[in-house]
Amino acid sequence: MLISNNVLAQGGGAPESQSFHQVIKDKFIEGDPLWMSPILLCFIFGLAIVIERILTIIAAQGNSSSILNAVVEHLREGKVASALTYLEGKSDYFSEFARTVVSNFSREIDVIEKEAESRAGLMVSRLESGLPWITLFISLSPLLGFLGTVVGMVMAFDAIAKANTISPAIVAHG
Repeated sequence: MLISNNVLAQGGGAPESQSFHQVIKDKFIEGDPLWMSPILLCFIFGLAIVIERILTIIAAQGNSSSILNAVVEHLREGKVASALTYLEGKSDYFSEFARTVVSNFSREIDVIEKEAESRAGLMVSRLESGLPWITLFISLSPLLGFLGTVVGMVMAFDAIAKANTISPAIVAHG
């Protein structure tokens, strides 16, 4: 027994450092899976929406500089129909915006500007879709955490009332 105490005193029996995954798993279990599962679901859904939005924005960027150069070249040569044909084959946001501008190329500048603003507004609203869900999950997760805290406090006070005394052992469970 004396040897094992010496080993423990020297740090030989201390538990090895846990991996990040194990620490997270332990904290999840400590927090009671019943209360932690909705928070985990909010995290997963929110993360999925964020990843989808990032991929959508990356795809929306496209190769705008080369498209712009090609369209400007067509327009300098006076080939509006050729520029529209070139843009029809593209499906990114910049091409859609350029198609709106080029299709109204023969009209007055005010009309072109209004059409461009209208199209840009529609494109931005499509890019912003899903953001209210992220806001919901950002707001909901802390509230679920606070709900677990309140339930724990209620359990602690209930245990104090039942025991009719205050002791750290009684309060520790809640």
